[in-house]
Amino acid sequence: MAGILPLELLIAIGSYLDEGGTPLASYTTVCRRWQAAFEPFIYSKKLVIHSDNGGTEAPSSAISVDKFQALTSGAGATRRTWIRQLQNIISVPYELPDWTSRKHKGYRLQNPVRKANNEAFRSATFRLFQVLRTWDQNNRVSLEFGLMGRQLGEEPFTSYYPDAWEYTWDFTNGRTKATKPYRACFPDNNASMLPYVACIDKLHFVDLWDPDNGQRNHQIWAKAIFQIVQHCPTIVELHVDLDYQTRPDQLEYLQARRQALTLDFLCPIDDFGQPTLADLHWPHLETIELNDVPRWLPSGTICIHKILTADRN
Repeated sequence: MAGILPLELLIAIGSYLDEGGTPLASYTTVCRRWQAAFEPFIYSKKLVIHSDNGGTEAPSSAISVDKFQALTSGAGATRRTWIRQLQNIISVPYELPDWTSRKHKGYRLQNPVRKANNEAFRSATFRLFQVLRTWDQNNRVSLEFGLMGRQLGEEPFTSYYPDAWEYTWDFTNGRTKATKPYRACFPDNNASMLPYVACIDKLHFVDLWDPDNGQRNHQIWAKAIFQIVQHCPTIVELHVDLDYQTRPDQLEYLQARRQALTLDFLCPIDDFGQPTLADLHWPHLETIELNDVPRWLPSGTICIHKILTADRN
């Protein structure tokens, strides 16, 4: 009886169950007609992808990159027409919370802990882009990025200091002793291994809501963000959250991050100021949104807009 129900009725049932929050995966196993009726409801929701580097436990609602590829390849390629939102949670070896440690003699910013995270970041990003490069440009996708550490990490020659960001009488050397916040980047600043992906419509590097861990910062370096964008030639929107909890006494950090944003990221130029490409990287780009940019200039000056009232007399 179930196998001969009209498709329209099955779709109506699926819509009713979906609105009530009922999981629909089990209904797709009844028969092919039920699968065709219920799968659009499943895959039209945001799909969470988790890189399985090191076999870490994925969030409860996530699937691995390999499973994602299997579900959307071959006979499953039809599902690409339903998928519109992807969230890519990249698993890295170490969780490195901002401003919670101080450095000691012998500390180096380029250390094995950060290097391991960066290698995992590069590997996971490359793997997902390998999968998405096979998608047609007409299958427009919105993609969110974020990092998740498998275990709490401690960099060499550092010690835990929960208030490292505070400039207090008890920690007057904060500008030189506080460990810089970690943001994932490509090793040697080289992202040339990434394939170009034509199906990405929007990119989001903003705070992510993880059902198992709550609100999380994306923890990806600004330069790495724009290197990723350069490999999305048909992107329309870019959303970036740069809320890094910085302070004016962290002058060195601010200057280093400022250098990560090159002036030619929208249109790469050579040493003579000439475009290196025959046309723009992203001719369809309409919106760039920068959220929560720190209020301090690299000089330490507060960045505010002064409204001057002219004397009408």
